[in-house]
Amino acid sequence: MSVDESLTRAFLEDSADLLDQSVIKIRNCIEQLTSEQIWWRHHPQANSIGNLLLHICGNLRQWTVAGIAGQPDTRERSAEFSAHGGKSGSQLLELLEQTVAESKQSFKQLGPQELLRNYSIQGFEVSGLQAISHTTSHFAGHTHQIIFITRMQLGDAYRFAWSPDAGRDQVPL
Repeated sequence: MSVDESLTRAFLEDSADLLDQSVIKIRNCIEQLTSEQIWWRHHPQANSIGNLLLHICGNLRQWTVAGIAGQPDTRERSAEFSAHGGKSGSQLLELLEQTVAESKQSFKQLGPQELLRNYSIQGFEVSGLQAISHTTSHFAGHTHQIIFITRMQLGDAYRFAWSPDAGRDQVPL
């Protein structure tokens, strides 16, 4: 394997791991909340956890599955934010896991040339490297918002998915 191929694999594996770690944190939150809490907005213009989940799924799919892998772009961005319910926590987790799986599958098709190639996504001209870096960091950022909203609602009842006393088999998010 060439250096370029080795770096490509390492980058894509790290990107996939960031998504997996985010899913663990999000699942931990969703499993502690009721449907009402998942769709709660702290003020009318704010996003609920449900909105954020729809949004990160839409964004990730648009940037990796559609944008890089060339699948149809079916995203309806405004619907991600206008939703006030309709999906349960388990349905949202299923959508999240399916989207991450599709994204990680699209990573497997990529080599060094695809990472360096330019793509037009959301009106931006970006390399494959930029697209994956953008969407995975975007995903992780909203993961932390979901954790914050969960902790804001649960207070001391919040159960952490990981703590410094836990096992060290994975880097915490």
